[in-house]
Amino acid sequence: MTHNLTDKQKSEWLNIVIERDEGYQCWYCKKPFSLSQNDFAEYSGRMSPHLFDHLNNNRRDNRIDNVVLCCESCNNKKPHDSDMQILATDKLHDSEKRDYMREKFTKKARNSENSEVQISKTNYQICLQYVTKKVDQFGQIDFKETILNIVWKCRENNNTGSPQATRNYLNIICCISAPFEITKIDGKKIIHRRVKSTKNNSDPT
Repeated sequence: MTHNLTDKQKSEWLNIVIERDEGYQCWYCKKPFSLSQNDFAEYSGRMSPHLFDHLNNNRRDNRIDNVVLCCESCNNKKPHDSDMQILATDKLHDSEKRDYMREKFTKKARNSENSEVQISKTNYQICLQYVTKKVDQFGQIDFKETILNIVWKCRENNNTGSPQATRNYLNIICCISAPFEITKIDGKKIIHRRVKSTKNNSDPT
């Protein structure tokens, strides 16, 4: 556990805490913060109208379940108000029981993973379509130039694409079971259609 909440944690957690606690407001007095939600991301630390309050008063316990947004007045009042401390303890137990934050982060990670898989599939199809079209048109294409052209097409399509990923796609569509192969001509790597063997298995060897 870190000694204080980092700016990164505050930035990543703000929208999630607002959603969990149903509004951009002090969790204790329910007073809305005056800063608009379009602007609050630009503020941090003392510049922001909200504070991150630790429900169990332990500032080293920086679990997202242990923090709520609060105003400066309630933050100062809570250490001396037993009713507020009871509410805070109940809130912490409820958050731990619901496991709300873990579900949110798991869902976010899963969505990100699904998105990456879809992008990979799309970029692979871009690679396959490009190689098929150009090889059928010219008979053979330069390996290095093909990588650059495919990376450009992928980035134009979805703002992703790297030379290494494209190289991996090309290795797949040029594997021994695929319709294309990579050979060297005059020291250059060339992609062309794989020549099917016409040898009759019944011929004597």
